[in-house]
Amino acid sequence: MQRQNYKILLTIFLLTNFYTEDILAQGANSYGSLSPATAIKTPLAVFPKKGPQSIMQYKWSPNDVINIFNTNGLEVKDIKPLTADDYSSIPAKAKEAIKFIISSDHAEGCILSFERRYDMDKITDHYRTLNKKNKLYSWTFLKDNVLVVLKGEVPEVKARLYEDALKKLKK
Repeated sequence: MQRQNYKILLTIFLLTNFYTEDILAQGANSYGSLSPATAIKTPLAVFPKKGPQSIMQYKWSPNDVINIFNTNGLEVKDIKPLTADDYSSIPAKAKEAIKFIISSDHAEGCILSFERRYDMDKITDHYRTLNKKNKLYSWTFLKDNVLVVLKGEVPEVKARLYEDALKKLKK
């Protein structure tokens, strides 16, 4: 009985395989855009690596970034930790995160530091997607494990000063 079930399953598998290839070939020929060889060669999905590979060196804290901003004479006032409400629209969490005010431009900024590359990439992509959709414009600057986000109200010349200061972080 088991041997017969095995033969039936093998027959079904082989027929399904031939039938699928035939459908792909017919579909490609009827639309004229794909050859059967192209229709069958589908790239494999790539998933982000999880586990120890995604851990990154925790090099900088938000306080390190605040210190370099202050050293370069940049405005950083009313420093507070990010709250759960601040994270409501952000798709991942940072190890440490603070927000601050740039009062001369009536704008806010935040500094997020990460332990995992996946979280950093997810939040960076979130802000860049919003920028592309014109829903919210923000300046985003990366340095090792740190992401600095400044609201779009900050003029480009001033935002670039924050970026330049971030690049000067050294240990």
